[in-house]
Amino acid sequence: MLSSFAKSKPLASVLSICLLLLCCRTSQAQQFAYVVNSESDSVSIIAIASHTVVATVPVGKGPFAAALSNDGALLYVSNTDSNNISVIDTKKRVVTTTLTISGKGPSGVVLNANGTRVYVANEESHNISVVDLTRKTEIATIAVGTNPFFIALSPDGRKAYVTNSGSDSMSVVDTVALAVSKTVPVKWFPMGVLVAKDGAHIFVANTSTNTISIIDANTNVVLKTLVVGSTAISGPQQFAPDPSSTQVYVTLYGESSLVAFDSSTYALQSPIPVAGNPMGIAMTTDGKTICVTNQDSNAASFINVTTKKIEATVPVGTKPSFVVISN
Repeated sequence: MLSSFAKSKPLASVLSICLLLLCCRTSQAQQFAYVVNSESDSVSIIAIASHTVVATVPVGKGPFAAALSNDGALLYVSNTDSNNISVIDTKKRVVTTTLTISGKGPSGVVLNANGTRVYVANEESHNISVVDLTRKTEIATIAVGTNPFFIALSPDGRKAYVTNSGSDSMSVVDTVALAVSKTVPVKWFPMGVLVAKDGAHIFVANTSTNTISIIDANTNVVLKTLVVGSTAISGPQQFAPDPSSTQVYVTLYGESSLVAFDSSTYALQSPIPVAGNPMGIAMTTDGKTICVTNQDSNAASFINVTTKKIEATVPVGTKPSFVVISN
């Protein structure tokens, strides 16, 4: 006859396995928001489920934007004042590498799909840097318009779209030839840029007007200028596409709100109020939560997409300019 201890061993084993699987699933499901704090030279890492800052990572001087590798292992942060790129190991939560570039005032940054190149818009030197991540070396600089701000890639990675805030244009860069193939005029002071999921259109936020330029990616022609916000100083800044629908969200800095539009019909929804001049924006992979960085209140707001209400406001560093969310 088995003892009670022996009888309990199979049950204990099953419970241990279940607990282990539950912990693994919880770990896999955990998402983090990486908030770039432009005036405190750091990145705040927020656990989205608990709305808690779990780490603050020092980076270079004047960080502005960031790009996350597809596997979520590395975060590339552009440092405007120190003219370099900090590479954060997101598991260790420390900077493990600093990439040197020749460009001045790096702002927008984007990775290609296989993580072998990073493209950086250099606002002060009016060019973009192309860095080979295998060799950790800058392999090219490409002259674009005046004061390039943000940069986005086509789905196949063969084109880079760069907003030139000082020359009111968007440069189309051939990433194979490493040369500008087209310059598209847009409206005053373009900043944010987003490529549609199917690659057919590009959206450009014209910050000093209340408009978004919608550009045909095949012809490089502006198809429509969409008015967003209620005043000329609405200040559309950055975009976040909804992964579960055709909606695209854009922050309106001058109105302290964000607004969604349909990327197919261009129909606008009602604005969602936030606080403190929102700039950066990102969405969780399930499309249920939006994170917005509030420049003047030094905080990140988490918004429920269904209720359109703020669920939490999390204090971060000074002047948060950008946010990216892990997959």
